Amino acid sequence: MRPLIVLMLDGVGADQVRDYKDCMPHLREFCEVGLFVERLAPERCATSMPGRASTLTGAASAVHGVYGNVIWDGAQFRPANHADLRVPSLARLAKNEEKTVACVGFGMVDPDDCDYFEAPFWSAEMLCGDGQADHHWTKVMRHRNAGASLLSRNNLSSDALLENGQQWDDYFARRTTQVGQFDLLLVEFASPDYFLHRYGTQSEETRRALQRVDTQIGELLAGSEDANVVVVSDHGFTDISETLHPDVLLGDRVISCEGGILFVHAATDDDRKILRDAGASQIDNEFLPADQRHQISAFRAPDGCDFYVDYSAAGQTRGASKYRANHGFAAGHRPDDRFAVAMGPDIARKMVNHAPAEDIAPTLARLLELSVDDFVGNSLL
Repeated sequence: MRPLIVLMLDGVGADQVRDYKDCMPHLREFCEVGLFVERLAPERCATSMPGRASTLTGAASAVHGVYGNVIWDGAQFRPANHADLRVPSLARLAKNEEKTVACVGFGMVDPDDCDYFEAPFWSAEMLCGDGQADHHWTKVMRHRNAGASLLSRNNLSSDALLENGQQWDDYFARRTTQVGQFDLLLVEFASPDYFLHRYGTQSEETRRALQRVDTQIGELLAGSEDANVVVVSDHGFTDISETLHPDVLLGDRVISCEGGILFVHAATDDDRKILRDAGASQIDNEFLPADQRHQISAFRAPDGCDFYVDYSAAGQTRGASKYRANHGFAAGHRPDDRFAVAMGPDIARKMVNHAPAEDIAPTLARLLELSVDDFVGNSLL
């Protein structure tokens, strides 16, 4: 079996690959010579943790349990972590079959399933201040390489945070050439997501950020001609201009904002009317696990708008958006679409216009010579 490298590009959706292929020569070449899924369906809530969860499990959020970056744990909305996965991840399946597994910055992977592990640089953003809830992310953060400690995220300006994220991606690209060979190597470049949020889908800053990540891809894969490589993203982006403040609209109701989707615990008819009058629309919540559907209602933001808590305390129900672009909208919202591309000695050239998210994990499993019998989706090979 050849080594398998899986590279997650945070926020680089199908539209970004289409619009910026001229400045990403490595990725463009992979799309031309390998198996290219032009549009890969996102999770129903197209945010980061669900995108990683479906890639690692081959299941939908109603099954794997991670339907947002933040989920309901029976008492509160809190950040999701690897222990919330209700089905085994690809890393665990590989480990159970005595494959060697390395993780370099890839989110939602349990360190116990890896022979080598380095934490995502954004791990601290998942802490909520509740010791019990933070336990699993604290466990992840213990695996931060001492050689990268100079890349601290503490007390940085917003511009410095963007550069800091790119420095981490530079570090991860170099690190993958140093950790040795593993049967499965999971790597993540997270900085494109930050630039797309900050500058939108059509900007020179985003172009430069994608050029840099393409250079990082080339550096990571240099000398990996004998490996099979899969590059996949977790979601795309939509430009927005306004934000609805659900905390102002709903008062002390327990809520969670996921970009274009709002989750409300124990929503009342009055809550639904208030949101409807503000331009939001209720969507079905069957993408939640069955045991939570009676507790959590889901709503979609109006076009050109997302949901965000009114941290400025302006007290207005609607205001200018914090971000130039966001994600996590309802089913069928094409800008949320992801992409995937695979290339290597065991992968033939093939173009797939559209594939469900559930097809990626069995594709990876086949390359790892693992059984695909228990996956809902189908291998694309």
